[in-house]
Amino acid sequence: RVHRGDWETPDLLVMGYVSEWSDVVQATFELAGLPTWLVLEPTEDPSAVEAWLLGDGLSGAIWPSGVDSPWVRDYGPLQVHEGDRLIWLDGEYDRQRTRDDDFSSDLGAALGVEVESLPLILDGGAIISNGRGLCVTTAGAALTSGPSGLEASLPQLGCPVMVVIAPLRLELTGHVDLFAQFLGPDLLALAQADPVELPEDAAELERAAAVILAAAASMGQPLPLVRLPLGRTASGFYTAFANSLQLPRHVLVPTYADAPAGLEARAFAVLAAAVPNKEIVPVPVDPIASRGGGVHCVIVGLSAASA
Repeated sequence: RVHRGDWETPDLLVMGYVSEWSDVVQATFELAGLPTWLVLEPTEDPSAVEAWLLGDGLSGAIWPSGVDSPWVRDYGPLQVHEGDRLIWLDGEYDRQRTRDDDFSSDLGAALGVEVESLPLILDGGAIISNGRGLCVTTAGAALTSGPSGLEASLPQLGCPVMVVIAPLRLELTGHVDLFAQFLGPDLLALAQADPVELPEDAAELERAAAVILAAAASMGQPLPLVRLPLGRTASGFYTAFANSLQLPRHVLVPTYADAPAGLEARAFAVLAAAVPNKEIVPVPVDPIASRGGGVHCVIVGLSAASA
């Protein structure tokens, strides 16, 4: 059993829709070329969203049961391959958000995908995988799950090796996908902070690089790193360039209205060299960042068929 790599081309997308970031949703629709579900916050009017879709010529479906929040990456299913079988894992989520918590099992039933219950609290943004058995999470996520609970669940998660690293110091979710992402089975993008501007984050990210590379080497998996510049915007957001989304022919990368000068150009140049077969597409994410997330947090790519 192996945890699915986020770089793997999905069969469909699920996007958390909030009218404030409709530009992100529209860009994804236009570039993905994949079947797409929209999940709407309770404050959104489904009829208005349907009219928007029709008016812009976008082909998508609205999830009929509704959800409590747009963070579909976190309450959506974790995915594993077991031979030719595709299995979705439905972990525990916020019990105050019952529709979010029910989403994975309900969507799996609707699409005919096998769903297993995962007796663990582990948000989708709290784990990354190279699709070859190497997984990474943060100390914050591991504590939420309980160290013993996480270790006991590694076989079910399809993670023979789980590396636990420190989260970003000033980021509240503690999610690893805000600063690290596998761009392929043998390529990791990891943030790199200025040791003068962000000394604690800089030190922890270098420690993270060392332990991840050591884990990969222990598995006989060479793992080149590319480093994405990490800073703080004038509004106080981390520049989470690793929180990108791979589509079949494009990579959606966050941009920020008040990012430090030159930071975005450097990040885009690194990603363009690392993924030369895909177009790097800038996506303004300030409305999402103001609520604590990024493009990878509100969109999840899903496999929906066994091999």
